[in-house]
Amino acid sequence: MSTSRQPDPVNDAAAATLERARCVIGVVPHPDDEAYAMAGTLALAAARGARVAVLCATRGEGGGDPRVRSAELAASCALLGAGQPEFLDWEDGAVAQRPGDRAAADLRAALRSLAGACPGDALVL
Repeated sequence: MSTSRQPDPVNDAAAATLERARCVIGVVPHPDDEAYAMAGTLALAAARGARVAVLCATRGEGGGDPRVRSAELAASCALLGAGQPEFLDWEDGAVAQRPGDRAAADLRAALRSLAGACPGDALVL
C-alpha cells in the first residue's frame, strides 16, 4: 500500500524556511510554554545546526516559585539544544498593563541582542 503525501504549500514553505534557518528564537510568555508551543521546532532546528535561543517574558511567578520555574526553563532549553534562556522579567499576570510602547521597545531590544549573535537572519517564533 502506497501512501502519497498531498502538496501543502503553507507547511512546505514553513519547513523550507526552518531548514534554511541558521538562528531560531522562540518567544514565550512563561517558563514551560516552550515545551508545548514549539519544543519540536526548536529541537529540530538545533539538530539541523541552527543556533537556538528562547526569550521568556516572565519568570512565571504567577504559577509557582520563579527560581524553580526559571531553572526548569533552563533545563528544558538544554534538552532542546537551545542556549540559556533570556528573560524580560516582566511581572507575570501584568503584561497587559504594561504600556505598549515600553513593551515593544523591551521586546525589540531583546530580539536585537539575541539576533545580533546570529550568523545571518533570525527566524522568530
